Amino acid sequence: MLERVKAQVLAAQEHQDIPFEQVVEIVGPVRSLSHSPIFQAMFAWQNTAGGRLELSGLKLSPLQGTPHVVAKFDLTLSLQEASGKIVGGMEYATSLYDEQR
Repeated sequence: MLERVKAQVLAAQEHQDIPFEQVVEIVGPVRSLSHSPIFQAMFAWQNTAGGRLELSGLKLSPLQGTPHVVAKFDLTLSLQEASGKIVGGMEYATSLYDEQR
């Protein structure tokens, strides 16, 4: 299964520049306000270095620990490398999953 997932992800990355709205238009899925039109689960690998935004006359600092009130998707797994380890978190729709699952 992991080999199939890897092949699908690599194939998808070849088309990563296509806007999501265009993908939705091409696929033409049945639309519903209860879920995203193409997928309900997301994996996010953050592999870019955190840069600093500098604006003249302003002091900027990143927001830390802002809680998400509503999950955008049924399930989201976000991972990144930090200090030689892989760290991350999971966000889920509490109407579909409980903490034990």
